[in-house]
Amino acid sequence: MRATPVERADHVDAARMRHISRTDLLAGIGAADADLPEVRHRLARRVAAHPPVWDPRRRADELDDDALAEEIAAADELLERHTDFLSPQAGRSGLYGLHYLGWLRPLVTAYLATGDDRYAAGFARHFDDWYASRDDVVGEWPGLDVVWYSLGVWARATVVAPAVSAFAETDAMPDDTMAAALATLLGGARWAAEEHEAFRPGNWQLVCAGELLHVAGLLHEAPEAPHWVDVGRARLVEHLDRDFYADGGHLERSPGYHALCLEALQRAAVVARRDHGFDLAVHPTFRAAHRWLAEMATPAGWVPPWQDSGTVWPGEALERAAGILPGSGVDEPARRSVHLADSGYVVLRGDGPSSPFLALNAGPYVAHELESHSHLAATDVVLSAWRAPLALEAGGPATYDDPRYQDWYRSPWSHNTVTLDGHEMSEDRDAAVVVADLDGPVQVVVAQHDGYPLRVTRRVLFVSAEPGYWLFSDRVDGEAPATWSILAPRPWLAHAGGFRSEGAPFLSVVPADPPGQVVTETGPGQVPGAGAASYQELTALRLRSATGRFDVLLAPGREAGEPAWSLRRAGGGWLVENGLVADRLTDGLWERRTSSGRLLGSARWRA
Repeated sequence: MRATPVERADHVDAARMRHISRTDLLAGIGAADADLPEVRHRLARRVAAHPPVWDPRRRADELDDDALAEEIAAADELLERHTDFLSPQAGRSGLYGLHYLGWLRPLVTAYLATGDDRYAAGFARHFDDWYASRDDVVGEWPGLDVVWYSLGVWARATVVAPAVSAFAETDAMPDDTMAAALATLLGGARWAAEEHEAFRPGNWQLVCAGELLHVAGLLHEAPEAPHWVDVGRARLVEHLDRDFYADGGHLERSPGYHALCLEALQRAAVVARRDHGFDLAVHPTFRAAHRWLAEMATPAGWVPPWQDSGTVWPGEALERAAGILPGSGVDEPARRSVHLADSGYVVLRGDGPSSPFLALNAGPYVAHELESHSHLAATDVVLSAWRAPLALEAGGPATYDDPRYQDWYRSPWSHNTVTLDGHEMSEDRDAAVVVADLDGPVQVVVAQHDGYPLRVTRRVLFVSAEPGYWLFSDRVDGEAPATWSILAPRPWLAHAGGFRSEGAPFLSVVPADPPGQVVTETGPGQVPGAGAASYQELTALRLRSATGRFDVLLAPGREAGEPAWSLRRAGGGWLVENGLVADRLTDGLWERRTSSGRLLGSARWRA
C-alpha cells in the first residue's frame, strides 16, 4: 500500500520530466532548429544580457581575498570527493539536503574566479553521478520523494541555473552533462507548474513558485515558459495575500524561514520586472515583510532564532531591497518598542547606552506540510544589552537529524519560560498578549497561554531609564509546582542573593523569594557573534517553586565590578536597588531616587 503523499499524488512523467530525450529537450526549450552547441552559444548570449539572480559571476568578483580563498578551498576538496547519493548515512533529512546540490556552489564560484576548467569538470562529474542515481534514491519519509518535491526542485534550480550559465561555453562540461542540466531545469519547471496548480500555505510552495519565474526567464524561448510565468505569478501573489500576517511576518513565525521566503520573493521580483513585465514588489506585503525583519533585529543586527530558525542577519536583504522596492527601500524602523500583534511577538527597546532589548514570543503553534516548525514554548524571551546576547534560546538545530531535536531544541526546556512540572506542553496553547503598554520610561507587557492544564501568565515590567532592567512576574493559575528557566551563553554564578552570568557583559538574575530548588543544565544552542552564529553550550538556570509563582529581576551589566541589584517587596509594590539608584514601583507609579533620596524621575505605568 502506498503512503499518503505529503504533496500531490505522484505526477512525475517519465518522458516529460524524468527522462527527457535530446530531441524533446531541444523542442522543450524552444530550440528545435538547433543542436546543443548552438543552444550553448545562445545561452551564453542570453546570460550576458540577463544574468541569473543573484549573478554568481558578480558574487565571485565581490568576495574579499579571505572569503574567495575559503570558497576555492571548498571547491578543491570537492575535486577529490566522491559522493554516494543513495546512502542513508546522510540521515533522514540529510539525504534530502544532499540532493538539493547546494554543496556544489563552490565549484561554480571557483571556476568564475579562476577560469580553471578543473572546476567545471568537477561539477560535471558530481552532477553526472547525481543524475545517474536520482531514480534509485529512497527517503525515510513515506509519501515524500527525495528528488521530486517542492524544496528539492526549487533548491536544485537555484544551483543548476547559475551553473549552466557559468559553464555554457566551456568544453570542460560535456554536452551530455549540459543536456542533463537543462533537462533538470525543464523537467523541474514542468513538475512545479503541475504541482502548484492551487494555493498551499507555507514556505515550500512559495520558494518553488518564485524559482519557476527564474527558470522561465532563463529558458525564455520554451513554449511552456508563459504558463510557468502565469503559475508562478498567481501563486506568489496568493502567498503575499494569504501567507503573511498583517504585520509582515510569515505564517510560520520563524525568522529563518521568513528570510528564505523573502529572498525567494526578491529574486522573483527582480526577474519578474526584468523578464516578465510585471512588478511583484508593489504589493504592500512585500514591503511589510522586509520591515518585519528590521523590527525584530537586535541593536547588534541579528534576529533571534525563534522556532526552527537559524540566527538571521537581515542587513544584506534590507540593503538589497533598496534596489527592488518602489521608492528608497525599507523605511528605517523608529527603534522603539513594538507589538507585532498579528505574528505574535513583542519587542521592547531602550534608547540608552546599554541598548537593552527584549523580544517575547506569544504566538500560535503553526502547522506545516510535513512537520511543524513551531516550538513547544510560549511567553519565552530573548535578551540582549551592550550589543551582546545575555539570554538566549537554542533555536533550530544545524540539522533536523540532530538526536536532540525533539527533547531539547523544540522542547520548552531550551526556552526562557515557565514550565509546569509533570506536564507536556500542548500544541493548542492559545497564546496571547493581553497588555502591551509600550510608551514612556516604564513599559508593561502581559502575556498568557493555555498550553498546560493550568494557565500561565507572564508580566514583564521594563524600566528603560538607565540603568534599566526587566522585572518578571510569572503565575500559574491555581498554584502548582513549576520551573522558571533562563539560558545564557556562559555559566551562572551565585552572586549577592541571586545569580550572575559569568564574564561581561552579564545578566543579573535576582529572585524576590528563595527558590525551592536551583538546578543548572547545559545544552547546545546558537550564540551570535560578528555576523555569524556558532553552536555552543548554553547554561540553563532553573528555579523551582511549589506554587508556580515567580518574581524575578533581570538586569544587564557591563563590567564585572558593578554593584549588585536587589529586589524586595515594599508597601504592596517593589523596591529595586543597586547602590546607586533606588526604584519604587507601586500602584502604577515608578519613582527613581539616588541613594541619598534625591528624586531623579517618575512615571505612571499600567499596573
